[in-house]
Amino acid sequence: MNRFPQWSGIGILIILAILILMTFSTEKTLKQPATSTPTGTVTPTATIPPAMATKGAVVKKSLEVTPAPPQYYPFESEDKIADVVFADDGLMQLLEQDIKDATAGQPVKVKRLDKAYEGDYYLIPFWRNGHVIGIAQVNVSQGMGRVGVWSGADMDQFPPLSRDEVLEIVKEKGFVVMGEPELVFYSTIETGWCPTSPQWRVLSDKGYVFIFPWSNRVYVFLEDELHPAD
Repeated sequence: MNRFPQWSGIGILIILAILILMTFSTEKTLKQPATSTPTGTVTPTATIPPAMATKGAVVKKSLEVTPAPPQYYPFESEDKIADVVFADDGLMQLLEQDIKDATAGQPVKVKRLDKAYEGDYYLIPFWRNGHVIGIAQVNVSQGMGRVGVWSGADMDQFPPLSRDEVLEIVKEKGFVVMGEPELVFYSTIETGWCPTSPQWRVLSDKGYVFIFPWSNRVYVFLEDELHPAD
């Protein structure tokens, strides 16, 4: 019984099957994308290490929300710093109803004691019908100014305590006055963070005394009793 031709046929079939499988495998390999990123293409975010991807996302977000540089406006003299407020069109649109028919009062200089970029500033009370209805903080530099903060208010005088009232309070507390009262802003846990609510500071025999009027009460602190907020 001649089996060779029969075996040869089976062998040929096996060889053909192997060749077909090799050809299919080669075509499949060639169709796969290259493992390296082609020049000139953007690397997908998924291939960036997590830390780098997060950093990139944070930078993009911060760039999108970064406000425009503050606008400064000129003023002729200290008693005309209120011109800066009226020159700020964006602020005036926001305060159209609040500031309507209000009159700007005398600017009051405030010495800033905490760590700040722009240092001392002015507070301008806005009056209507005998009441202070708002206070504008204006930062100044070389004859130019910008509005920092606007706070609504409801008071009969500004500052809420006069110099004479401050001196009387210091004496009533048993301190010996050794200097003139000065209006300051010191951002502390006890006195808050709002620059339109400054404190009075007076040098005494026990060191600096801070007088802080707030919500119909007057708080008195020695300097070492205050805890800076920054």
